[in-house]
Amino acid sequence: MDDNLELPTANVPHQTADDAEDDAESSDEDDGALDWTKLPSGSSSRPFIPKRGEKEYEPSGQSGTLLQQHRLERGRSAMFAALDVERTVSNKAVSYGLWDPSISRTLVVTAHGSHLMSMGHSAPVRITADAKGKEKMHAHVQLLPEEALYLIERGSMFCRKASSSDYSLAPEAFEQAIPMTLQEAYAEMIGKEDTTLERYLVFSYLKRLGYIVTRAQPPSEFYPKAQKSDLFLKAKTTPLISRLFHFVTRPLHSLFSSTLDWWKPLPLTGFFRRFTTTYSSMFARLRLFKLGFSLPLHRSPQQDEPDTPYKVFYNLYKPGVAFAKTNPRPPDFQIVVVNARTTPMPTLHELSNLFDELPELPLPGPRQRRSPGTASSTNIPSSSQGKNVTPETTASLSKRIQSWLFALFKIKTNSMKSSQPRPWRPNPFQVLKHGKKIIVVAAVDSGMISFYRFGQGVFEEWPMM
Repeated sequence: MDDNLELPTANVPHQTADDAEDDAESSDEDDGALDWTKLPSGSSSRPFIPKRGEKEYEPSGQSGTLLQQHRLERGRSAMFAALDVERTVSNKAVSYGLWDPSISRTLVVTAHGSHLMSMGHSAPVRITADAKGKEKMHAHVQLLPEEALYLIERGSMFCRKASSSDYSLAPEAFEQAIPMTLQEAYAEMIGKEDTTLERYLVFSYLKRLGYIVTRAQPPSEFYPKAQKSDLFLKAKTTPLISRLFHFVTRPLHSLFSSTLDWWKPLPLTGFFRRFTTTYSSMFARLRLFKLGFSLPLHRSPQQDEPDTPYKVFYNLYKPGVAFAKTNPRPPDFQIVVVNARTTPMPTLHELSNLFDELPELPLPGPRQRRSPGTASSTNIPSSSQGKNVTPETTASLSKRIQSWLFALFKIKTNSMKSSQPRPWRPNPFQVLKHGKKIIVVAAVDSGMISFYRFGQGVFEEWPMM
C-alpha cells in the first residue's frame, strides 16, 4: 500500500454533481433500493412489477438537500409513468357475462380461460328467445356474486347489466345491455346472496393462492353439493348383521382375550378388569364425570341460543388435485368467515355445534422413511400413501370369523408371526396434534385476514399411562 495515501492532508478532493449522483446510484444499488428510473421510458404493452426494496423517504425541510429532492422527484415521475401504462387483456382469455339483478346471478354469455373450470354452475333460466315473446327455459352457466366480482376485478370478464327482466343472450341483445364498471359491480353484488365484503375478501384471497372455493350450503337446488366423507357415513352404512355379530361375540372376546397360560388359567381381563389394579381401572374409579366429545353439553333450558355468526360458509380444496365441479369430492378444509371488529371469540357451545357438523378425519399416516441408497426410487409412489388408516370392512364373513377365532384364543405360532406383519401404531402426540376434526376461522379486520385453526382433540382415546 502506498504510504502517501495514508498521510492526512488539508486539501478536500473536489467532487462534481455528476460524480455525486453516480455514487448515490451505486450505493442505492448496493442497498437494493427501488429505482423507478430503471423502467423503460414510454408506455409498454406488457407492464411488470419492478424489483421491491427500500422506499424513498421524503427529505425534511431542515436537513434536505437538492440531491435528495432531485432523486425523489425522479423516482415519483418514474412511478407515475409506470402506473399510467394502459392495462390490456387478450380477447382469447376474457369472458362475457350478463348480470341479472332479479336472481342475483351472472349469466355467462361467452366463456374463455380456465377459471370457469372450477367456478360457476348450470341452472335453468327463463329467457325470451324470439320476437314473439315466447319464453323458454334454457340451462346456462351462472356465477355467484363473489365469483363474478372476482373475475371482473382481475380483468377476466366484461360484465353488463340487464336493463329489464325480458332479456336475451344473443350477441345483438347483449351489446344493448348497460356496461358495468368495477365500482358498479361492487355496489350491485356485495350484499346479495349472503355475500358480505368480508366473505368476498376471503374468497378472492384464497382464489389468488390457487385454492378452489365453493359454497358449503347450496344457495339453490341446482348448486352442486359436496360429497360426504367415508368416515362420516361409516356408521350409517355398517350392516346390521355385522353389528349383531359384534354384539354377541364381544363378551367372549373380552373374556378370552389374553394368551392361555397354565399358571394363570383364568385371566382377569375384560369383564373382570374392574377388579384389577391397572392404571386404566384406577383412573376409571377416580373419574367423577364422563369424558368424551360424544357426550352432549349441558344447556340451560331458560336461555335461548342467539343466532351465531360461526357457521361454515366455504368449502376449500387444495390446488393441484382433480376436481369436478358437477360432483365435488369431500372438501379438504371448511372455512368460517367472521368480522373481527364485531364478532367475539367462539364459545364452547359454538365450537361444539361446528364440530357436530364436520366429519371425522383419518389418522395421520406413517412417515416415509428414505434410506440413502434408495434415491432413485423416491419418485415411485407408495401403495399405502394417500389411503386412510381405517379398518378394512370389505372382508368376507368367513375371513372375519376366522380372524375372530384366532384373536379369541391367541393361537400364536411361528408361521402366523411370519405371515401376519405387526400392525402399525401411530404416534399419539402426532394424533393429538392432528386432531379428530378441524375447522378454520377467517377473521377479517378492516381488510386484514387472519386464519385460526381449531381442532378437536382425542385425549380420551390416547391415555398416557
